[in-house]
Amino acid sequence: MNRMLLASLAIVSTAVAPLTVPAPAIAADPECRYVMPPAPPPPIQFDDQLVQIGPIGGRNEGTTRSLGVQQPHWSVMAIRPLAGADYDLLVYDCPDERVVGASFQEAGLVDFVALDGNRAWSSTTTEKQLYAKMFRKRSSVHGTFNAEYSTGGKPLATGTSQTLALRGTPAVVRDVFVAAGTTATIRLGVLSGSADLFLVDSSADKTTWGRTRAQAVASSANPGSADESIVISVPAGVPSRTYGLVIVNNADYGEYYLVRS
Repeated sequence: MNRMLLASLAIVSTAVAPLTVPAPAIAADPECRYVMPPAPPPPIQFDDQLVQIGPIGGRNEGTTRSLGVQQPHWSVMAIRPLAGADYDLLVYDCPDERVVGASFQEAGLVDFVALDGNRAWSSTTTEKQLYAKMFRKRSSVHGTFNAEYSTGGKPLATGTSQTLALRGTPAVVRDVFVAAGTTATIRLGVLSGSADLFLVDSSADKTTWGRTRAQAVASSANPGSADESIVISVPAGVPSRTYGLVIVNNADYGEYYLVRS
């Protein structure tokens, strides 16, 4: 009898062993809930398309958009609050449950996160899916904001100039390649409006692949409609670098020109 009982228990134990409780899903982070079905994914923030969002009220859960970051260029996600409102910006990498960049500027200032597509997000893909969350600061009035994802892809080469006419666009970005042992001088001329310059860089450390104005390696933010300029050098004997040049448009409409020498 005892042998029969033990055999029966062994059979039962073998039958129920696979019914273990699974480990929690990596998307347990509430910010990443949309990567797990059946929750729908957030809407796409289309490349280089200005949208006006808001007002965000109530529980202030914010709004989330998906971004496609492509190699090998810098891109920038930026928002500019209107009419005294104060909105902030977070960019997430949901599979890693990691904040790529966070900007918490005061009311009236542009928040941006520049993303370095020159870095290899992985060995098998040339595009990385990230998620931008925009939310109203609790002390802010309810208002709207402009949002745009500028995909860049336009290098600013030595001896060249570019003109910019930005209507509502919070920020755009340009790739600036600087060879080892050389210096780049960049000037932004203001024909109308008001703009600032921020030069950002990254390293092999993936925590540096999203950069804000507070993490710029060089910047120029003169008051009003004054021109802006940046000088950056890469010493000899170190690797050449491709920086991201973020042009922040502080006006509803601005006309500018970029010159690199």
